[in-house]
Amino acid sequence: MAITSPAAARRQSRAGWARPLQCALLTLALASVLPAQAAGTSKATDAAPRADEIEWIDFSDFAYGPAASPAGQPFTIDLLDGRTLRFTLKFRSNLSDAEANSGPDFSPIGFPRASFGRTGYMDVAGQPILHGYHTDQDVAYEFTNIHVSDALGNRYAFEWIAADAESTGSSAPGPLPERNEYIAFETNGQPWTEVAELDRFDDPNDPFDPGIHSPNPNLQLELNGNQARIFNDPPTRPEGGSYVVASSNPATIQFTFGNTLKDPDRASRQAAAFGIVAGTQRLAVAPVPANHPLALLLAALALGGLGFTALRRRA
Repeated sequence: MAITSPAAARRQSRAGWARPLQCALLTLALASVLPAQAAGTSKATDAAPRADEIEWIDFSDFAYGPAASPAGQPFTIDLLDGRTLRFTLKFRSNLSDAEANSGPDFSPIGFPRASFGRTGYMDVAGQPILHGYHTDQDVAYEFTNIHVSDALGNRYAFEWIAADAESTGSSAPGPLPERNEYIAFETNGQPWTEVAELDRFDDPNDPFDPGIHSPNPNLQLELNGNQARIFNDPPTRPEGGSYVVASSNPATIQFTFGNTLKDPDRASRQAAAFGIVAGTQRLAVAPVPANHPLALLLAALALGGLGFTALRRRA
């Protein structure tokens, strides 16, 4: 039978209740540090340009109310390699909520409506397409504070990918004037570059479609530094086709769409898909703030260790 001194018994008793408490504190601290994860990303399955690199963002968690608020809706997206993409998404429009809800929702959709997802970048999972409609007002989605980081807070270089995901064309021939739609992507990163030009999608329900996949010679892409503008000029049928563009390391991206007619009684739809190519170049090591929960936890554990050592020496 071992004989235990009173000092040893006290140390053993302290160790008995201290260990569970330390584990509980560590669990709570880690839970406060790690954010809840939203929807993730996926890659296309076809041979479209850079399809094996681009991770298309799933916007299933988009909510009109938070996105239309002044603060916007924060997103935390799991990338396929374990890193994290973060941004805040803001919806801006002069339309009232009643006007916005009177037509197609401003919402994400999964089923492709045009060339994107049908003649290129097929089988993307989730709801990768931000969708909306416009009348006489320009409408915009804005991404702010975009960054890619790992679990330690290191930030990495990346390319932001933007795709026209709805037919950007004109109204059908008729007695009313043609309305020429457009979309524009703006970046504060590196100038836009073209990634891909997609053929039209053969729509068997469109009497103006000749029944083949072919380029649309009237679909135009203008790259002007920080702006990429897509439009159909001159307005013509059949319409369709799509462009995909990329910008490196932007903190802010804006997607604007509308039409040149500015007719308040004639709404039409537009949509875009967005992706990410995360690079290996590390841009910065994020310092841990002194008041960060993890820093406070480490400091508390260090002080606790010093105090425990001092008690042992006194004993």
